[in-house]
Amino acid sequence: MPDPATLLATPDQLRLETVARAILDTPEMKAQIDASVAQCEAAPQAASADGKRTLRSMVEELAGWAAMNAATSDTHRPGLVWTITPPRVWNGYRVPGTRWIFDNPDNVYRYFVLDGASRYRLTCRPNGPRGSFSVVVYSYFTGEEGKKMEGGHAGLLEKDMVFEDDGSIVITFDTDPANGRNNHLQIRPDARLVMIREALFDWNAQRPQQMTIARVDDGPLKPPPTLAEITAFAVKLLADATVTVINFESRYSPLPTNEFAKTVQRSAGFGLIKLCRFDIADDEALIVTAEDLGGKYRAASIDTPWLVTVEHVHRNGSLNNGQVETSPDGSCTYVVSPRDPGVANWLDTNGLNQGGLAVRWENLAKPVEDPNAAIREMRVVKLADLDAALPPGTRRVSPDERREIAAARAASWQTRVGGIPCEPLAGFDVEGA
Repeated sequence: MPDPATLLATPDQLRLETVARAILDTPEMKAQIDASVAQCEAAPQAASADGKRTLRSMVEELAGWAAMNAATSDTHRPGLVWTITPPRVWNGYRVPGTRWIFDNPDNVYRYFVLDGASRYRLTCRPNGPRGSFSVVVYSYFTGEEGKKMEGGHAGLLEKDMVFEDDGSIVITFDTDPANGRNNHLQIRPDARLVMIREALFDWNAQRPQQMTIARVDDGPLKPPPTLAEITAFAVKLLADATVTVINFESRYSPLPTNEFAKTVQRSAGFGLIKLCRFDIADDEALIVTAEDLGGKYRAASIDTPWLVTVEHVHRNGSLNNGQVETSPDGSCTYVVSPRDPGVANWLDTNGLNQGGLAVRWENLAKPVEDPNAAIREMRVVKLADLDAALPPGTRRVSPDERREIAAARAASWQTRVGGIPCEPLAGFDVEGA
């Protein structure tokens, strides 16, 4: 078994985080952060109190994401990086948050850059039970130059992977066909990066796999980029991503509140996602019942009006199939509310009255006949009328139990990231958070 402390805090991770922090300290990036904030202030989400409160933290995380992408942009010396995470303190320094547009709290997202002229080998070794595992190749960084969010052109799902007896796997990437090779992804010449998602739905048992990436070509290495070059790239990525967020919001904001949009089928077939905007008062709750669909993984999470997940380590900002009570038929009923309604399946909005809700199904055993029927029911009720609106037998939770759940949740999150000291930080300030 690998040393748990090295699963995510790898030498590559720590080295590239140092580069990203250096990028964020440059005058050019600081100026672009201010420009992006000003640009977003004209978007509809900035008009509400919750939108104003969470705007700058969203841009700062977007800047952290751009800086990490730029730090890892050397395709001849690829580094595998843990990203799309809340801001945190570990290894004696603060790491900027890197979340945006419906990030998934259960996912350990790792990625590496590549190019179509080289060959690469990804080696994965288990560290106990594995979560839901997928690998997708993209031709651009998400949001780059305003390109759409779902752009994967090749992918490998866990159900299609061939593992060794010890659970390890080697995945290869190049422009050649598989020609009988297991676990091979044929990439296009314009390939830019590989995103690896591990949905860990049992925080107490499942751990990230130990992963290494190597460029295996014999060709000459190109010179590494300079700090000035990668800073310029980060600034452009942040500018592009700001436009992407605003454009996404312009399509998302006009949708009716408290109603789900059409189901989105994810790149390379690794699952489904349904999105909605909620708008509920302090004395209200949004009740949502999600079907099972026969997948390995199902979860729901709460987002700010800027579609960045709320605090989900010490609070129930998300719930997966390992953390909820399910009905005998496999369905799950969530209760979304700014206040604790005293039920087990509470999705805590962190005090927000407006924001986003995402429900995901991944690693499905078979195609879904009607993806738009994945949500059975949703409706807004007064908290005073909640008992009558919930399924019979819904488990109640006392304030003492809620505190115990929160403490256990934080401890299990700490363990699943490798057991080394790592304190996630709230991305925005809400009274009572």
